[in-house]
Amino acid sequence: MISRTYIVMMPNSPGTNLDIAVRNAPGTQAAPVGTQGLVASAANGAYYEWRGRPMTFPNASLLASGAANPAFVPRGRLGWRVAINRYGVLGAITVPPIVLSKSIVNSLDSTDLALIINATDLADPAYGPTIRLLNDGSFLSQIFSVHFDIMEPTDEDRDPNGI
Repeated sequence: MISRTYIVMMPNSPGTNLDIAVRNAPGTQAAPVGTQGLVASAANGAYYEWRGRPMTFPNASLLASGAANPAFVPRGRLGWRVAINRYGVLGAITVPPIVLSKSIVNSLDSTDLALIINATDLADPAYGPTIRLLNDGSFLSQIFSVHFDIMEPTDEDRDPNGI
């Protein structure tokens, strides 16, 4: 299992989401980055990966040119887990909703004919695979820890290729 922990301060503007660029801009404790890998600030929010480690994506959904990657395989195909915790607050706790970009999960829609589960899809932004924390104004400048785990073939209890 690959595990990453991000320490996040949400932007101070309602409607300004925080995008964690897990491959291209993990940030470090000494040099946090803001949403989309921009400069950390109150307006952009800030985040860093606890150990400063990026996540590799052997077959992202887009090529460097922006064209669709014919070898695309979602990184989370064998399973994934995201846990968000608000840091340093007592009482009732709410956390921001999340959306994972295409290179991580592709689509979470059900495959039934009636499409009962129709989840929000997020194409990979220009800055790569992303965990997006949605900010509706109730999370302004709050601090969260985001734990992100991706399962690997060695985690499977059957075939090591995840079949």
